[in-house]
Amino acid sequence: MKNFILLAVVLSAISTFGQINPKTKWGQVSQEEINYTQVDFEKDAGAVILYETGLTRIQWGSYETTLYRRIKILNENGIEAANQEIKYYSYKNQEKILSIKAQTINFESGNPVLSEVGKDAYFDTQQNEFWSTRKFTFPNVKVGSIIEFEYKIEDKGINYIDAWRFQHKYPTLYSMYDIDNRSGALDFVSLAIGEQAVKLSERYKKSGIDKWELKNVPSYNKLKFVYNPVDASERVALQLKGYLNFDGDAMSHSSTYETVSTSWKEMNSQAYSEYIKYINPGVGKEIASGIADGKTELETLQNIYNHFKANYKWNNYYGIQPRKTNREVVNTKTGNSADLNLLLHSILNGKGFKTDIILLSTRDNGKPVGNYPYLGQFDSLINLVTTSNGEKLFIDASDMTFDLGYAAIKNFNYMGLIVDGKNELFVELISPISTNQTVMNYAVKDQHFVQTRTEKRNGYFKQINRTIPQGIRPYNPILDAVDLRTDELNVQTKEEDQGQLERIQAKTVDFTNANFIAVRNPLKNLLSYYSMNEFSRERALEFDFPFHYKVSVVVDIPEGYNAEIPAGYDSQSTASYKDMGYSQSAEVRNGKLVLHVEFYLAKPTIQNKYKEIKSFFDKIILESNKSLLLKKS
Repeated sequence: MKNFILLAVVLSAISTFGQINPKTKWGQVSQEEINYTQVDFEKDAGAVILYETGLTRIQWGSYETTLYRRIKILNENGIEAANQEIKYYSYKNQEKILSIKAQTINFESGNPVLSEVGKDAYFDTQQNEFWSTRKFTFPNVKVGSIIEFEYKIEDKGINYIDAWRFQHKYPTLYSMYDIDNRSGALDFVSLAIGEQAVKLSERYKKSGIDKWELKNVPSYNKLKFVYNPVDASERVALQLKGYLNFDGDAMSHSSTYETVSTSWKEMNSQAYSEYIKYINPGVGKEIASGIADGKTELETLQNIYNHFKANYKWNNYYGIQPRKTNREVVNTKTGNSADLNLLLHSILNGKGFKTDIILLSTRDNGKPVGNYPYLGQFDSLINLVTTSNGEKLFIDASDMTFDLGYAAIKNFNYMGLIVDGKNELFVELISPISTNQTVMNYAVKDQHFVQTRTEKRNGYFKQINRTIPQGIRPYNPILDAVDLRTDELNVQTKEEDQGQLERIQAKTVDFTNANFIAVRNPLKNLLSYYSMNEFSRERALEFDFPFHYKVSVVVDIPEGYNAEIPAGYDSQSTASYKDMGYSQSAEVRNGKLVLHVEFYLAKPTIQNKYKEIKSFFDKIILESNKSLLLKKS
């Protein structure tokens, strides 16, 4: 086995770090730390990690990681840092927290006052069958406090090590991680995630890295266009590549190098064997027989969807381990996400549909690691129905908020594993496109514009109780085209098959004294959300879901006014092999000013095309800022 080479990797420091002593010791605070009040590269930060270190010692069958972290509270917003949580994989005692200590350091009349976290202040909560969390709260925390803690955790799983995270909720001035491989036989390869970590990993690809040292790392809250900022943060993982197989014993000079071969197929077979214990085809056929067939395949599927939505309820528990058989779910009308999806699977099969169970990792849980067969990285199940014409529809029986095919957005996270007893099959998780079609008509009446705005929405654009769907970031709204104050007169909303129709009537203020009236691009503010400020980017761009905006505006040109359209107003742009596109055009037709705008995104995740995508958005944002004018003659 190639020996690890001790190599310190240091990012260029910003001047602020030079004020802080990187040789921090428990309970000892420097004057520079006491005086530190603001992070130069993230001035709004409520707290800052002054210093943190980690050391992982690897033995033959396990490893131990010791973590030390020191945090300073900078303002009132940072006091929440007093509440800490340590998540660990408690399934079959794979991970155990061996020791922990924590204390608060305040200063009175220039003297340190220490407040230790008592032993009875630590408590564990179980999140699901795999994960637990140890929680504790620092006492006497206020602005200016310094808190520090240290713990040691043992892990029996050595095939994949989620080794170290450099980026956190708060900015970090100094983070150092060290690896001490004492096994004498195990060979690991480092997997870097994040902009800085990836670059460093590439730089030292041939020699390998044992010691990582990063300075002035911004908080992950500053990351844009990512599903899960915590998961996308700067970090490093270790994957077992191989090991020395000694002939006789470890003291023998004779050995052979064995490559580790992990198998999704084997893990998949185990999951399948577990699930078939809960699946009852007879129950599925029994329920299916009571659901009416539709005139089309899609209509029959819709009938199943409606029946399940009306009769079964989720118990608010997500997980991949079922607790009830199909029959028990039918009798109780409730179950966890696994219970419900297995019953839906049986019903769909009983109705003759080609249906697969998909293991997935939700966006909150993090991006799945495709090259590491690890059941614990999944946290939910979903059904995949493939119609006779090849259309793929994902259905989550635990969340049927939206229309058929539009499962909860958190499920669409790169890829899922098809549960199959014999094969190793993955499927790309992409939702159907959501559309928002808007038509705005402005008719002149008594020196006012009377606006009739019609919006036809489907997918994740549908407004359910006027709230934004969970997992979707709030976007800037579609603007009224005529830039005059508008008073809403009437709103009507109607549900339609696979969509929602909303009609809004409004009236603008009197424009008698206006020398000109601006007609703006209705998508102007929405497009500004996609402004990209990073100079370069290694991580993928992650957008919420595929979409298509289509807006048409027709404005009566008032008597005594002329329409002015800037030269070069019409434009059309595409990017990433036409995965995204934008167009705008305007013309005068029959005494009316007519504007059309379209914006679409066909693929929600895009890798290795940052400069092209940034250039695309820079251009269309600039184009969208152009206004049309109705100007007095």
